[in-house]
Amino acid sequence: MSENQQEELAKLGHHSKKYTKTEADVVSELCIAFDKSHLSLAQKLGAFPRHVRRQDIARFLTKYEIFKSILPVNGSIIECGVFTGGGIMAWCHFSAILEPYNHTRRIIGFDTFSGFPDVNEKDNKGISEHLHHGAFKTNDSMLDELQHWMNCSN
Repeated sequence: MSENQQEELAKLGHHSKKYTKTEADVVSELCIAFDKSHLSLAQKLGAFPRHVRRQDIARFLTKYEIFKSILPVNGSIIECGVFTGGGIMAWCHFSAILEPYNHTRRIIGFDTFSGFPDVNEKDNKGISEHLHHGAFKTNDSMLDELQHWMNCSN
């Protein structure tokens, strides 16, 4: 697996050591195909299933099924560690679609966006490549980006 492929997987928050070369190639090919596509950016986003792995679609659909199962339950949804915001925005979309008049459910996300501030010595015994200071750090604009999208989705 190339260093570039390892970086792409790390940006997704994935463990590159758990990917075969073939699996890493899929991520690389999807990125290349997205960049080379002659579709407009709006068309690419509208056709997002053609640009993501089946595992990403499965994760999205799983959240949808979880959301459907909690529809009759009062309360808020809390996501701890929103990373790049895909999950929290999915919850917001599902709420807007499936319960547009429920003004009491809140979607709440927590994250430092700066990654792990530190790793306890007890955790260092694990094999995860994310057991280090700063693991799961996004970029410095992530909070502003998500706040912008939250305001747009109202």
